[in-house]
Amino acid sequence: MISEIQLKVRRHLEHSEQYFENGQEALGKGEVSKAGEMFWGSVTQAFHALAVVGGVDVGRHRRLKNFAIHVSNQTGDPYLLAGFESAEILHRGYYDIDVELEDLEAAVPIAKRTIETVRSLIPAELYTSSN
Repeated sequence: MISEIQLKVRRHLEHSEQYFENGQEALGKGEVSKAGEMFWGSVTQAFHALAVVGGVDVGRHRRLKNFAIHVSNQTGDPYLLAGFESAEILHRGYYDIDVELEDLEAAVPIAKRTIETVRSLIPAELYTSSN
């Protein structure tokens, strides 16, 4: 039987993957603002999954950023915060529409690395299926 925590973690990680795929699709179409928002969503969903594991409420943007700062400090990995902030810039580009295609393309591998690192902090039994 799947616990509520497992269900939430899986849901956030599935959304993270889905948003990343949608971001790649939008990027392929040259939809820079849309792609940026999808990559931002992908990064945030990974952090949301990790927050569920720790029982941390990250329901507001500032709480989510504070959590990213905390995780980066706790792990000693400054790239986690840098990755979060890189994605955050893409999110701002949704409103200001000032993110260039080249900037977005440079941010994608950073987002991917950030997501993979955050995911590695989550115990695998919470998101892998044993059925």
